[in-house]
Amino acid sequence: MKTNELINVLAEDSGPARRDSLFLKLAVAALVGLGVGVLLVVFIEGVRPDFTQNATQVALKATFSAVFAAAALPIAARLARPGRSVGVWVVAAFAIGLVCVLVSGFLMMPPVENELGGLVGGVVPIAFLIIPALATPAAIVIFSWYKRNAPTRLALAGASVGAMSGGLGAMAYALVCPVDDMGFVSVWYGAAIVLCTAVGALVGPRILRW
Repeated sequence: MKTNELINVLAEDSGPARRDSLFLKLAVAALVGLGVGVLLVVFIEGVRPDFTQNATQVALKATFSAVFAAAALPIAARLARPGRSVGVWVVAAFAIGLVCVLVSGFLMMPPVENELGGLVGGVVPIAFLIIPALATPAAIVIFSWYKRNAPTRLALAGASVGAMSGGLGAMAYALVCPVDDMGFVSVWYGAAIVLCTAVGALVGPRILRW
């Protein structure tokens, strides 16, 4: 049997690939990473003391963060297999993130005289550093799942993992973050997620190398 014929036979026997399985498995890995981040917050710091009274604000911050993770999820799932286009998805994810930042940063900004206080919030470096730290467990889980697949665009795949992990880490941090101003959230949560994305792009080729 010739090589081409053998390939055709193997391809026919393998049956159609389930395109949704990668998405679902990656979503499960993301949820596991989020769970680890939440447990770290709960056991190390605990949720903010006024969590019950400010549950709506916490939910808004968590939703802001979840949008970034959700936007990166389909990109990461597609990049887990070679030869799959992600151009439209990247543009869509960028647009979603930009709209999210603009809405939270400008439409929900406090009055002019309070803008600086809301932006700084007294804990700028803490949010910027803790979110990547909480994103690390999620990144480890997702990268471990990724290594079982066959990504070829390693830098872009790493960036998508970083964006997902950053969003998940920010969701966990929302449980303890004492600043509720959405101007602060849009700037510093967004900056931390961008940092995670950049780090993912840098380490992705090394971690995911075949």
